Amino acid sequence: MNNYFGKKVDFDSNGNLQVLLTAGSDSGKLSCFPSVYHCIVDPKLKNSVLAIETPSDIPVRDEHRHLNSSQFQFQKAGKWCSLISQWMSWSSGEVQVPEDLRKYKVDKNNFDYLFVSKVFLPLWRGIKHGSRCADCFYAESLHSSIDGVMQGLTRVIPIKVDKTYTKLSKPTETGSFFKKNP
Repeated sequence: MNNYFGKKVDFDSNGNLQVLLTAGSDSGKLSCFPSVYHCIVDPKLKNSVLAIETPSDIPVRDEHRHLNSSQFQFQKAGKWCSLISQWMSWSSGEVQVPEDLRKYKVDKNNFDYLFVSKVFLPLWRGIKHGSRCADCFYAESLHSSIDGVMQGLTRVIPIKVDKTYTKLSKPTETGSFFKKNP
């Protein structure tokens, strides 16, 4: 784990695949306490999550065409960070539900599924691909497209969760730990 992003994928004591993701920084414009997300992986996503953990044998060019670049994956993750935070604003009564949000089923019952499938997987695919693809690595080093996602993960969503769903949030000294209480 570095001071910007870290993840751990393993099985809990009940045999459920889980994802633990931290996002935070102690330098620059993103300086903030780390936020920690803990999600139980839906069985439908198990193979996708486990595939992320294995080295890729796909040629980089083919992978690039399939993913449409690391930056595209970061933008997908950022879009869903935004949709999730909009839903949290709506569900807390701050704003009316936006028309574009009505077409997505975003609620506290499927937060883990949406977070893993729409934020974690694209984010990690982008990071993993960017470590192999010189074009994506250089593009990201020239103009960062991951900053918006990190701001969503470290500032916007944690504040909304703390404000909206106290049962989803257990504040700690180093950020927020998101886990549904039984």
